[in-house]
Amino acid sequence: MRDGDPAPLSGITQVPRNAFVGKPVHRADVRFQQSLKFGGRRSADLIAELFNAFDRANYRSYTLQESSPRYGLPNASSNLAYAPRTIQLGFRLTFQRYPGRR
Repeated sequence: MRDGDPAPLSGITQVPRNAFVGKPVHRADVRFQQSLKFGGRRSADLIAELFNAFDRANYRSYTLQESSPRYGLPNASSNLAYAPRTIQLGFRLTFQRYPGRR
């Protein structure tokens, strides 16, 4: 024990401050885009995005209540940053005006 640390309480488990550090978040996101030109000033972009490409399990928080049977285990999160692999498809149409026309 260091000087200034509180004396241990009998019968109570004490966990030092900042003793629990969760696993880091690992994400790899990929975007593929193909531009298609149509006649004149019209074009389209085809887009495919892959989030969490390697499908790594990422957790936001852990159960830290010592009396819980889930102590130290990860909690599920509905936040998109911690979601499993997700694919998003999209397209964009572009119509450019001719210069000088109203």
